Amino acid sequence: FNYFFPDIKVRNLTLYAGIDIQFIKNVSKENHRNKYIFSLRRLDPTKGIHILIKAFKTVAESYPQLRLIVAGDGSEKPKLEKLVHTLRLDGKVDFIGTIDLRRGISLLKSAELTVVPSLSEAGGLINIEAQAAGCPVVASKAGGIPEYVRDGISGLLCESENVADLSEKIMRLLGNKKLKNAIVK
Repeated sequence: FNYFFPDIKVRNLTLYAGIDIQFIKNVSKENHRNKYIFSLRRLDPTKGIHILIKAFKTVAESYPQLRLIVAGDGSEKPKLEKLVHTLRLDGKVDFIGTIDLRRGISLLKSAELTVVPSLSEAGGLINIEAQAAGCPVVASKAGGIPEYVRDGISGLLCESENVADLSEKIMRLLGNKKLKNAIVK
């Protein structure tokens, strides 16, 4: 920073991601009849939705009324739909396609939690948007995500590509209201 702006004396510089907190505050919750986990991801292999679906199979056994809503589109959608069918999760997983930011925030505000199971990621703005919307985050330790999500403080982190670890972290949040409230706070 000082290299580019030598006349400005800065002790601690914090650069904030570009999200509009006021916009997020003004979005209403989604009116949804079922409790759900939400994931807003591009449907390509690096985003790890296949890992989430496999983990959700275990979660759904303990929480049979819970649904998984996946927003986004991409080349993996047919493979992911086939995986849902193979795992007998038909009727429990909804692919809702591309949505606008307002609907995404609305769904985050009503979700039990959101999952960011990336295999690689620069950081993931969705992590900050979810936190601003009061939605607990479970994310992989891939790439820059740990810079956005502090494990046990602002979310829970799991090992990338580890289905068992992801399902355990999801169920830990679902089953521990005190932890969930602390993370949201």
